[in-house]
Amino acid sequence: MMKLIFFGSGKFAAGILRCLLERKFIPHLVVTTPPAPAGRGLRLSSSAVDKISSVAQIETERPLKLKDKTFLKTLDRIKPDLFLVVDYGRILPSDLLAIPYIMPLGIHPSLLPSYRGPAPINWVLINGERKTGITFFKVNEETDGGDIILQKEIDVKTEDDYAALFQRLLREACMAMGDIIKRIEEGNIVLKKQDSTQVSFAPKIDKKLSHIDWQKKAVDIYNLVRGLRGNGEAWCSFRGRIFRIKRLIPLSEPAEAVPGSVVYVDKKILKIASQDKNLSLEELKPGGKNFMDVKSFISGYHPQVGERFT
Repeated sequence: MMKLIFFGSGKFAAGILRCLLERKFIPHLVVTTPPAPAGRGLRLSSSAVDKISSVAQIETERPLKLKDKTFLKTLDRIKPDLFLVVDYGRILPSDLLAIPYIMPLGIHPSLLPSYRGPAPINWVLINGERKTGITFFKVNEETDGGDIILQKEIDVKTEDDYAALFQRLLREACMAMGDIIKRIEEGNIVLKKQDSTQVSFAPKIDKKLSHIDWQKKAVDIYNLVRGLRGNGEAWCSFRGRIFRIKRLIPLSEPAEAVPGSVVYVDKKILKIASQDKNLSLEELKPGGKNFMDVKSFISGYHPQVGERFT
């Protein structure tokens, strides 16, 4: 069996590492990012991959600098056949990429060259794409820019949110992984250069990008909310307080009020105007509290027609 060194940090990488372990394909070494401040208390927290490798008792490196000579010697001594690089979040320098005997293999949850970068699943949904997929590629020094080995395409369903699409893409990657590693071992692959004219990017989602702009069309607001559901959630303000919006439904009825305005409310229904159509609010979360359905929100906050979400 080939010697494998696994590079990864985030949740998608953690899912791939679990797949490897379930198939008894144990990496000789795991490389992940050092613990970083997280949460309200900004306590140091290990990466999602680090937590799995620790439980599985796999030797793990957490280098601050990827060009560190001691770190490079550690990898070189293993004489790995493959690097498997997934959701690592750092560019591998050329002297590191030269270490594996066969190649550094990457897995990315989009159809490259579309949606290079750290948040492809989010942006596929936010932009209302109908198709996405998994790409296996040879890693180089360009972000997700290496030659393509294999792609698996899937349809994006209208009801998909981040959490659902994440799981479907992870499943596709896991099902294909054993076959692709075998083909690489046998030399049975063809490398295809990415079309540089079709490159697009998926930047990290920050607070500004996750803010709901009610001036946009209802379908765009819906896509933002589902694109972040299960990964931070979109947000807006009401009565000067931040609310995370987990679920809303675009309606067919035209909007005839200022975008963001409450246009209808009763004991269990609340409708908000967008640029073109109304949306039905379904589930939300006040800052510092748990998610609640719209019926509980109406009962607790008594929103009035004409009040605005901003």
